[in-house]
Amino acid sequence: MTCWQLAIETSARVGSIALFADGQLDRQIELPATERTAASLSVAMDALLCVVRDAGGQLDLISVTDGPGSFTGLRIGVTAAKTLAYAVNCKLTAVDTLAVIGQQCLDASPEIEFLQIGMKAYRGQIFTRTLDRNQPDIAETTVMEGTAWSHFVERLPHHWGLGGDAAGLKELKISSKIFLVDPQYWHPQAQTVGLLGAIQADKGHFVEPLALMPRYLRPSAAEEKSLPSTS
Repeated sequence: MTCWQLAIETSARVGSIALFADGQLDRQIELPATERTAASLSVAMDALLCVVRDAGGQLDLISVTDGPGSFTGLRIGVTAAKTLAYAVNCKLTAVDTLAVIGQQCLDASPEIEFLQIGMKAYRGQIFTRTLDRNQPDIAETTVMEGTAWSHFVERLPHHWGLGGDAAGLKELKISSKIFLVDPQYWHPQAQTVGLLGAIQADKGHFVEPLALMPRYLRPSAAEEKSLPSTS
């Protein structure tokens, strides 16, 4: 029997969804940026689930980015993944968005041993993650202020790699000794979510569908406005 895996990525402005058969990418669908994520994701999911049904199979694993990223996108993707996993009674794994971007950058740049990823969190903040090629699992995604990010990038050790959309900020002073990864790898892709999700599954790192929640790592604009002033 074929082992089918569905991977969902909706943390970024343009989402995607991918289908794997026995660990190999079968196909990936990019969600149109001009359409609402909820509607386009539903259509794409139906198309890929039809492939599984036509093959006489059923989903064995669903993998999804759980954050950080777009509040609306994450909510839609996580809700779709947990609902489907619960409905068809299959396994579920959650993958960090910056881990996805980092893996893409490392795969594209084999000469890089250490990599710094930065992703715009907006409102002057940056999501960051530092990766060691030999120990990628020990990395942690955090949030820092934009000014701190600029200083941090200036002090990166020579020969480190740098990637993510926050690496493209015009105000950054990037040393010529830093390897700037090609921007085409800065956008998280569902196929990478699937690969990392499968690794988690092999290690037995599953999430209960009803327990999965988006990891925003920061309050929304509305929540920030409701916080008491510190001045």
